Amino acid sequence: MTLYSVYLYLFLIALSHSRIRVIRNTIIMNEAGNQILGRLLSFNEMIFITLSVGLSILLGVLSDFLGFWVAWFMVIFLNVTVLFFILLSKDKK
Repeated sequence: MTLYSVYLYLFLIALSHSRIRVIRNTIIMNEAGNQILGRLLSFNEMIFITLSVGLSILLGVLSDFLGFWVAWFMVIFLNVTVLFFILLSKDKK
C-alpha cells in the first residue's frame, strides 16, 4: 500500500461521509424547521471537515517520521476524538 493509495482511500471515505451528512442534515432541517439547529449542524460540519482534511495531510508527515501504521492509528484516534467532542457540544436539556 502506497501513501497515494492511502490518500485516495481517505478522499473516498471523506466524500462518502460528507454526502451522507449533507443528506442527513437536510432532512433534519426540513423536518425540524429550526434555523438554530441548522446553524449548529453546519458549524460542527465545518469543524469536522477542516480537522479531517488537516489530519489527513498530517498523516503523510507523520508516516515519514513514525512509520505508516503508527501514523494511521494516530489520525484515526484524533478523528474519533473530534467526533466525540462534536457529540458533546450539543445542547443538553
